[in-house]
Amino acid sequence: MELIHGTHKASKFASQDFITNLPDNVVTNILDRLLLRDAVRTSILSKSWRFKWTMLSQLVIDPNFFGYLSVTKYRNHHVRIINRILLHLRGAITKFFLSIDELTESDAKKRFSTAFPSLKALRLSKICLDDGNMLSCAFDMIRSFPNLQTLVITACDQWYAGPPAPVEDYNTAGLLQLRSVVFHYMKGSENEVCFLRYLLACSPFLKQIVIHHHWYIKISSDEKLTFARKLLMLHRASPVAEIEFL
Repeated sequence: MELIHGTHKASKFASQDFITNLPDNVVTNILDRLLLRDAVRTSILSKSWRFKWTMLSQLVIDPNFFGYLSVTKYRNHHVRIINRILLHLRGAITKFFLSIDELTESDAKKRFSTAFPSLKALRLSKICLDDGNMLSCAFDMIRSFPNLQTLVITACDQWYAGPPAPVEDYNTAGLLQLRSVVFHYMKGSENEVCFLRYLLACSPFLKQIVIHHHWYIKISSDEKLTFARKLLMLHRASPVAEIEFL
């Protein structure tokens, strides 16, 4: 009986040692597959796992994350919490997904942390470029990641009913490293043209911009043609940049 009990204890400790001594790349792979809140919760597993979550390489800040915050004492401090998470991460962040429509007007006016030059892929969901706060937030985030190569933007599925966002002067903005840009649900507004003008003028390595028109909102053939002509007339820093309409 003692022998069996001793063998069981040895097996248990061996299992714990195995989990504790997993290679960093394996730990990161495991964490990246979890919801953000669950990845952070691994800190309570053991002392050795207290800061393992800081090895995350992909951040998905979606409605699930905001829903979780809404039932905590941090429900009114979205940007504050996101910044705290960003500042604690010690790995190279290569992918960032953010659902912007979950941010309040006050949140959108705050700046996010800019400590991640390794970020190469960014996805912004449910963003309305005609909304001044969202437009400004999108510009700030893109300029905050100097090595960003892939950008995917999915617009909101409704028309913006507020006043048009002011068009800022982005001539002094630094160069971007973008290679690929994909827009979903574009409506052809002036602010969208302004946004594309900035990306084309500041991306010398850009290869392709793919634009998916909005399937839900009716856009006439003449409106699509006018929008296409405006884009084709914009200056392109990249001699090989192509614009594809789908």
